[in-house]
Amino acid sequence: MNTENNKMDNGLDLLNKVIKSNEDNIEKLASTVSIYQDILNLVGEFESSSSSLNHRINNFETSFKDISKKIENTTKFIPNNIKTDLSENTLSRLEHFEKKSKSLKYLLIGSFGFLGIAIIVMFLSFYLSKQWYSTSIKTKEEIRSQIFKEMRAEGKEFYDIEVFNQLKMNTDIINKWIEKKPKEVRNFLQFKEGYEAR
Repeated sequence: MNTENNKMDNGLDLLNKVIKSNEDNIEKLASTVSIYQDILNLVGEFESSSSSLNHRINNFETSFKDISKKIENTTKFIPNNIKTDLSENTLSRLEHFEKKSKSLKYLLIGSFGFLGIAIIVMFLSFYLSKQWYSTSIKTKEEIRSQIFKEMRAEGKEFYDIEVFNQLKMNTDIINKWIEKKPKEVRNFLQFKEGYEAR
């Protein structure tokens, strides 16, 4: 009896699993159908947009052809040469203008020449001032090194002011200590002699 109940329970469990599996498959199929429907809608919109775009391109092409034909027809009527009869006064003015334009040409060439000379002078000035500056720096360094040599020959040296002030303050403190405690000076002097002997 128990075996029959177990078989029944196993059969029900198996049936429940099959039903659950079918329900899951139906849900997946429904979502797939929904996605497919969305894709079909997008394809329809794309086809509509592309046909509209093709129509616009065709309209543009026809209007461009019309415009180019109009331009071509209009340019046919433009004359290649224009014949004029100029008065002597106008001819003399044109000759005078031609002479002025030649002199203007020489003036323009001269201006470029002066500009070139100005640029050369500017670069030369820059180069020479740089040379003078580097020479003056070298001269200052030579003078400074000569002053250092003379001071060292006299037994003098340059020191940092902070170090000198600290040393002076330490010396003053030691001198005050020696004045206040003259009995302990011997110990200090012995320590000093031992320290200097090292």
